[in-house]
Amino acid sequence: MFNKNKERSLTEIEIQGLHEMVTDSIQRAVSTGEVIMNSSDLHDLLVTFQQYGEFILGAVYSLSKCRFANGALEELHNPPLAVGKRHFSNPEDYEFSYDKEVIETLQTNASQAIKIIFESFLLEQNDAYEETSEPYDSGLSEYGEQLILNELKRCLKNTQETRNTNYGKVDEFDILIWTSYDEDGMAIFIFKLSECVFLLNEPVEVPTTPLYWARMELKGGFSSGANSEIQNTGYETVILYVDAVLSSINRKIII
Repeated sequence: MFNKNKERSLTEIEIQGLHEMVTDSIQRAVSTGEVIMNSSDLHDLLVTFQQYGEFILGAVYSLSKCRFANGALEELHNPPLAVGKRHFSNPEDYEFSYDKEVIETLQTNASQAIKIIFESFLLEQNDAYEETSEPYDSGLSEYGEQLILNELKRCLKNTQETRNTNYGKVDEFDILIWTSYDEDGMAIFIFKLSECVFLLNEPVEVPTTPLYWARMELKGGFSSGANSEIQNTGYETVILYVDAVLSSINRKIII
């Protein structure tokens, strides 16, 4: 999707810095109603975010091609390298487009940085406007939902920031949450915890078929599936809740 001729991989510190830049920009855009700009000199990128009705708009520009005077921005370099639009609450209303030819020529891992920026834009939690979302009745207790949600968010966050595989156990529901990353996006699996083999508290063997699987991709959007054997079992309620959570923090991307 983006330039694969990498000079080097982004460091964890760089990735974390890009995540924080997106989070800060979106929160400020929502709270102030203004156009928020942030830049990364290291990757020669300038990002803008703004609220537009029920949407957040994001754009990425080449920083060195924007015009500044006395430290103030005078003119953005148009067209932007990439643009995105996400609805506050509708999980199917997300659009993303980019200038493929230009991005493939970028140096200093700017193409990787753009991918991280829009992954963060896609996955950023709706804390600032959570009240716009319709409540979901999972059939689980509030305590049960929180147990699952905490582990799920922790795994997603760690995998997104480190690009490493992460896992989390929820003993109360006999599930193991497993998250991993590849160049196209993130994969999520739910396994039956009691059928996993652990060594020094780390899983070394998991069932061949998971209870649930999902993918979160910039280009492909969100997709998921479940093992038919969970129907009419206690796992079904848990899996339906996990799927609702994941779909609610994703936005379908149209290239």
